[in-house]
This record gives sequence, structure tokens and C-alpha cells, in this order.
Amino acid sequence: QGINELGHKIKIYCIRPAERSPNVINKNVQGIVDGVQYVYPAKTTIWPNSKIERIYIYLKGIILTWKSINQQHKIEKIDVLLSYSYSILINNFFRILSKLHKIKFVYFVDEYPYSILYPKKYGPIYRWYELNHFYKIFDSLLVITTPLKEFYETRIKQNAKIDIIPMTVQPKRFESVLEESLFPKPYFAYAGY
Repeated sequence: QGINELGHKIKIYCIRPAERSPNVINKNVQGIVDGVQYVYPAKTTIWPNSKIERIYIYLKGIILTWKSINQQHKIEKIDVLLSYSYSILINNFFRILSKLHKIKFVYFVDEYPYSILYPKKYGPIYRWYELNHFYKIFDSLLVITTPLKEFYETRIKQNAKIDIIPMTVQPKRFESVLEESLFPKPYFAYAGY
């Protein structure tokens, strides 16, 4: 939203649906939230239960996102492709698109690599690739803390940039909360991953 407020045109592609039955909150496959346009290219917001359907929806989302970005770039030049996906597959796929159209490919990362966070889930080859090669596909990295910057700056390509974008709380998100505090004095609560 902050980028939008600075006057930049943004479109968010939700490649993989995030809603799960029966707790579906958003059924709209496209729309505008706080002035920012979003779209689910696979034409569904619901992540299916079937593995075969998941593969189909996932691939459909990737292909239709590629097609849409490709068409949009022909109409109006795209300057930056910002990825928030942890998927090595998706990021390598869209790196090709960014190279074809000379679009800057930027990665927003707010955690350490998955191969470090979940060592039992990822094998040594995945870990080696992620730590030694994956981050070199990006032209720039955006991180949220100084320790993350220090960790990733040794893993990006030589001419890539890395900047810190601190996470902030938007107070207006909580304006609708009317409940009185249960505590006698002000407090700060943090609920992290």
C-alpha cells in the first residue's frame, strides 16, 4: 500500500489460491483493496483438497500470470517485478520473464531461508542451491532487519542491491476495534511466526 501511496501503479498476482473450504473469506478473483489491484489468474481463490487439482491450479496460476504480465508489458512498460514467493520454481520461472523484458526482478524476504528454518524438510542439494545460487537470480533484495541484510548480502550477485524495509504497523487497521483493554495500563503485544 505504501508503494501505491507514492504514486506507483501496482498489480498483485495471487498465483496460488489461499482460501480453504469451508472457511472461505474472499471469493472475488479480482478487485481493488486500498487502491491496489489484485487478481487470481487461475480464476479461483480456493485451494483445492485434491493433490491433482492443486497441481493443475498451481500450474494454471503460473502460466496465466506469465501471460498476463507479458501482455501488460506490451501495453505499458513494467519497471519492477516484485516477488514475495518462497518458491524456487516460481522465482526461477519469472526470472526468465524479467530477463526477456529487461524488468528488474526484486525479492522481498522477511525470514531466513527455508532450508535453514526447516532443515529436516529440505535435503542437502536443495539447501546447497538455495544458499549458494538462488538469491543470485534477483536484481535486488528487500529485507526487514539488519541481521537479514547481513545474512543475504553475501548470497546475492555482485551488482545486486539490498535494502532494509522495516516492518511497520498501520494503526488504521485497528480503528474498528472497539473493545476495552483488559489491562490496567497500555501494553505492546507481538504475535510472530
